[in-house]
Amino acid sequence: MSKYVILDDRQYRYQGLDSDKQSSGNEYTQKCKEYIDSLLIHDPKGIVIVSSSELDVEVLFGECITYLEDWCSLKGRRVTIFSPAWPYSYSKPHWVDHHIMHGFDQHNFSYNSNFFKLSNSEFSTQLSHPWVGDNFSPDLLYTCYNNRTCDYRDYTLDELAKNNLLDKGIVTYRHLTVTMVKDINWHPEYWPFNHIEYGTVLEDPLENNFVLHTNNTFPQDLGPSYGRGLIDIVTESRIDENEFYMSEKTNKPILTHKPFLVVGSAGYHKWLKEERHIELYDEIFDYSFDDEPDYKKRVEGIIANMNRLSEEYKTPEDYKRLYAKIKDKAIHNFWAHIECCISGVHQKSFFDFISLNSKNSTHYLPDNRSIYFHNNEDWDNVKSLFQWFNFSVIPHAVQPDLKSHVPNYEEYFKNIPVTVQRRFLNSYPNLDK
Repeated sequence: MSKYVILDDRQYRYQGLDSDKQSSGNEYTQKCKEYIDSLLIHDPKGIVIVSSSELDVEVLFGECITYLEDWCSLKGRRVTIFSPAWPYSYSKPHWVDHHIMHGFDQHNFSYNSNFFKLSNSEFSTQLSHPWVGDNFSPDLLYTCYNNRTCDYRDYTLDELAKNNLLDKGIVTYRHLTVTMVKDINWHPEYWPFNHIEYGTVLEDPLENNFVLHTNNTFPQDLGPSYGRGLIDIVTESRIDENEFYMSEKTNKPILTHKPFLVVGSAGYHKWLKEERHIELYDEIFDYSFDDEPDYKKRVEGIIANMNRLSEEYKTPEDYKRLYAKIKDKAIHNFWAHIECCISGVHQKSFFDFISLNSKNSTHYLPDNRSIYFHNNEDWDNVKSLFQWFNFSVIPHAVQPDLKSHVPNYEEYFKNIPVTVQRRFLNSYPNLDK
């Protein structure tokens, strides 16, 4: 009973389905039980779940968690979950412990670093407008890219239309306005908008088949028209109470040095400042909407900001003038975000749990997870986490040099202000000397 076991959803879920439990019924339940029974043979000292997914704990692991209740009660052991936040709509079982851990930082950091390894010439073959740099010249006020349909995205886009703001930016919702509308089971009464005419197609005007997450070429989540808009209106993956999570959606404007507003959980912008060290763009935005418990009021607060700015800033020259107000802060936020990701501070809860606290990067070799866990899958979130610490976090803690991760950065910004003060040198005060 010296080790834990890891619950790996790939072992029992039908990959590619969002609702396996509902889709496969009794077969799915039986598969979960068989998988859990195969883990309990080890008589582990506990069950560990590590997930960087968008708070989908119930969807990915709910059936198995329920089945583990009797074992936890009989043995006096726990299910310990590491994920970005606890999902608001899922009541936490009494045999479950939860620790906040933002595993998606690995993706965001890689995304940021790789972006600046590409040259201007490589970008110029793809873009009519650069995304970032001294030549950034947006001709529209904003962008608002959307993929999965949901009520708060419906409302955000409808409010943009209601306030005559659609023609001030790039708005996409292709999955709804093209794919779903073509479904033979679709009916006009399903159209969710009051202020957008039925049949309106919302997509990237430079590439009419652009769909988020489906393009295998880097950078896959930035549409060809992304550089046309100055401000990014982000509709995050989850927005219920305390569902604080930074996906690639909020990463994008930080990466590309854009000012942005997020349709997220109440207090999301405050969380960005306090937990992620992102300075708010209060030179141009009024964030008084941020704590509103009703998401519609938060959306309306964002729209009020856009209305106000659209009255004063109307031309590409105006947008350049607006950008000049926040350019230095945007650069600062890029470095602060890079630093926050690579510090490993947001994954610390997991390594504290298994009592791994070492400056020796080889201690974090992926295969070393077998020291702590009975089961050793080919690749999973835990091995990925070990690799992340081995190749990025610990080397950075020993030899901090942020600019080495973005070697072509100076090509984009010739006059970089003072490097962001390193806030995380002491994130791991108990590291081996």
